[in-house]
Amino acid sequence: MAIGTGFIQDEIDTGFGALSEYKRNLTAGAYSCNGTDTAASSYWLAYAVAFKASSSSPTLQSIMVSPTTASVPVAGTQPFTATGHYSDGSTTNLTNTATWSASGSTGGGGGSLSFVQGGKTGYSESAHVACAAKNNTANNLLLAAVYSTSNSVALSVSDTMGNIWTALPSDSSSNGLVQLFYAVAKNTASNTISANQTSTTAIFGLFCSEWSGNATSGVLDVQTAANASTQTASMSSGNLTSTGSSDLLYCLFADKKEGAMTIGTGFTQDEIDTGFGALSEYKKNLTAGTYSCNATDTAASSFWLAYAAAFKAGGGSTAVASVNSTGIATGLAAGTSTITAALTGISGSASLTVTNGDIWNDGGRNGGDDQGHRILVGSDGDLGRHGGNQRDRCEQHVDHGDHAGGRGGNGERSCDKPGRSDRDSEQRVYLWQLSTDCECDLAGIGNDERRHLSDTNRHEFRSRHDRDHRRRGSC
Repeated sequence: MAIGTGFIQDEIDTGFGALSEYKRNLTAGAYSCNGTDTAASSYWLAYAVAFKASSSSPTLQSIMVSPTTASVPVAGTQPFTATGHYSDGSTTNLTNTATWSASGSTGGGGGSLSFVQGGKTGYSESAHVACAAKNNTANNLLLAAVYSTSNSVALSVSDTMGNIWTALPSDSSSNGLVQLFYAVAKNTASNTISANQTSTTAIFGLFCSEWSGNATSGVLDVQTAANASTQTASMSSGNLTSTGSSDLLYCLFADKKEGAMTIGTGFTQDEIDTGFGALSEYKKNLTAGTYSCNATDTAASSFWLAYAAAFKAGGGSTAVASVNSTGIATGLAAGTSTITAALTGISGSASLTVTNGDIWNDGGRNGGDDQGHRILVGSDGDLGRHGGNQRDRCEQHVDHGDHAGGRGGNGERSCDKPGRSDRDSEQRVYLWQLSTDCECDLAGIGNDERRHLSDTNRHEFRSRHDRDHRRRGSC
């Protein structure tokens, strides 16, 4: 028997009349196995099978997120690292490659949107306007209502917090342009909201507002807009149909007419710019149904523009944390969040605890002793338990522990004998030294160690051990 063209012989049994052959490194395509019986014609049988080669590159097997557990206060940040483990035993840093997400929510505002604060810029013939800085709260809804005398400009909104702003479709006519923008605040911090237009001659202005109790994702329910083809004093956005159970209906009107404008029946005024002729109003806690925004220009009939948008309430839940594309998580509300990094269907996760108060014993703002009793920073110095505060820095800077790790006994004035404790303890001394530069320096001294700490004037602060296990500090 003879192998086919291009094949390599594997084995042959000439006594029986059997042959195996192969080809390697075939690309995807159609192939067949061929051979020849040179001895005689025969009733033959043939079998062919193709096997895949191993991948030329290692495959991702798992992702490890570190640290596996962490704690931050609300508005604090925690960086996470994603490490990929591959089939060949290698590892790769995937922190900037993986897709990050944060899950976990906590009870919130009871499913009802509430007005927090607002502001306005007034009208300006410029390319940029900004509302005064406000302290915005994480997860709250931020709205920016922009109006311009030009119907051909492009509008945009941004802020100093770096929130992602979503632009709703603009509404324009020969009388100008109006547009709404919204964002969900990612942090609790001071924030300045600003608007820009692609013109330095058109007159435009900005209304800013903040709301609580909103949904943190999918917050927009529905929007609509209308403008007048004839001059009228009555202004209406036309109907929209909301689907949420407790929506906020927000409305913007503009007509370039100086003078008074009045809100529609049942609405609450947000902001008004009588110089330009712009007004914003709202209704809250609307059940699913059909609504419209209405207002009146009491000064004159006009060619007006109207914009209406409904936003969903949050159902009483708030995200505990958020995480950005590089693995940096931000605490938003007290609770526990799972931080996940994923790539090509493989994922790993870590746990982040967000607290409202101080963090003890885990590297946070307030430390503790080795029995878990907290030692507060800047406390009142009562009986030397917690140390002295900034005002009483020359008093009660010595903390004595006991065998059980208790909070300690009476405090002394470390200024009486600088650098020296007037009292010895058997187990643990937390000794504050007030140095000549009037800065307090801390040394923690245990039975089995000696620490050397220098103050801001570089005076060495030593721990000493003597036969009866007493501890003393000295300069």
